[in-house]
Amino acid sequence: MKLFFGGTFVSYGMIVDDPHSFSYEWSGVIGGSLPYLYSSQWIIVVPVLFFIFTVISIAFINDSIKSYFQRKDHTFKSRG
Repeated sequence: MKLFFGGTFVSYGMIVDDPHSFSYEWSGVIGGSLPYLYSSQWIIVVPVLFFIFTVISIAFINDSIKSYFQRKDHTFKSRG
């Protein structure tokens, strides 16, 4: 479909270019490089690895925040 989350740039001028991501976010880079997957598989590896590392990092941050707020030894001092 050639639609990207960060916006799709479509050229309607004299020089017709393939649609590409307007903001060059990772999903746009991955989706835009799918035609190259058959000839050069290594091109898509870097954006996919960074996407996986980001998801894992967010999962670890979420777990640590959740465990922090579930501790029983919170002491809150009231002012006054």
